Amino acid sequence: MERIENYNQLVKIIREAMNRRGVTQTELAKALKVKQPQINRVLTFKNSPSVDFVFEICNYLKISIAAACPTVSINEESVL
Repeated sequence: MERIENYNQLVKIIREAMNRRGVTQTELAKALKVKQPQINRVLTFKNSPSVDFVFEICNYLKISIAAACPTVSINEESVL
């Protein structure tokens, strides 16, 4: 599974987009059909999110991953 590493700038952009749109962690979690603690772990750097999950967050908030953080690196982990 592909995971995002070094995503500090991306999280900053996500937080700013949430603030601008007045979206809470609970609202974002409900929209993405996950629990709020999962959103919190991403926003507090306790979890390295999958590329797909970050894409879902950015899609909901209408922000571009490429524009927000062009230096994000992806680490492929083997899944057995």
